[in-house]
Parts: sequence; C-alpha cells; structure tokens
Amino acid sequence: MTFGREGRTRRIRSLRRLEMLPEADNPLLVFLGVDTRGGNAVFLVDSTLEQRGEGKCADKACSVLSIGPGAEHSFIDEDGREYLLRINHIRRVRAASASASASRRGAAGPSASAASESRSGDRGRALVSSLLVDVQTVASDAAEGSRAGDGRR
Repeated sequence: MTFGREGRTRRIRSLRRLEMLPEADNPLLVFLGVDTRGGNAVFLVDSTLEQRGEGKCADKACSVLSIGPGAEHSFIDEDGREYLLRINHIRRVRAASASASASRRGAAGPSASAASESRSGDRGRALVSSLLVDVQTVASDAAEGSRAGDGRR
C-alpha cells in the first residue's frame, strides 16, 4: 500500500488491523482489515475529509471505505492538504506470521517517517474511543433491606 500527502507518499509493506494513518496522534484513516473475501482493504474514514476515487463507500457519509488492489483514493483535510491512498496488493498472511511481524515492528519502535511527519508541525488530532460499560442493576424488595434477619442481602 502507498499512503501520504501528495508528493510525500510512502510505501507501507504491512498494515496491522486498527492501525491509524498517517499516525496515531493524527489519524485520518483506521485500517479495519479486509473484507470476507479478502479482496478489499476496509478503512474507517475521518468524517471531516473530502474524498474521491475508486474506493466504494459503505454508507452515504462514506465513513467506511472498501478499496481493492490497483485502486487509488484521495482525501482532502480541513486545511486543504491532499492525501493519496493506493492499494498495491493484498496478500494473505498466517496469523503466526503476522504476529511475528508485529513483534519485530514493535521492537523497532516508531518508524522514521512517522516521527518526521510528527515534527512537521501538523496539529494533533484527538481520537476519542467509545467507552463501553456494562451496567448492572440490583433490585431488592423494600421489605428485604440489608438488615433482613435471614442473612440475605
């Protein structure tokens, strides 16, 4: 895959599920994985981006984009900067192989290109994750308060 600002794209050989592009502190796209057939890469797209290209949108707002090998899609942010996404190819990787690759990449630390883009002065973008909470409701009979003589609470 190739991604980056016009004129400053970089080739990304391997992309992990939920990896953010261009970087974690300024995400415009989140890689969700591949579709069930394995023929298209699927991305969550920041709602502030204008976009056009060969990808297919899952909804009217194009918040989920599917794009296959050989296709290009471009995005323009609020400041007029244009980003290009090109899917060069999609390859299947065994889970053990993917895990080993992720371990090697994690040990190497952040990539130099991500660090240089971080220093370029672009303002950071806060990504707010949804908070999922299990709510448990306990109901008791008013006559059975915590002082019930039979030991129940």
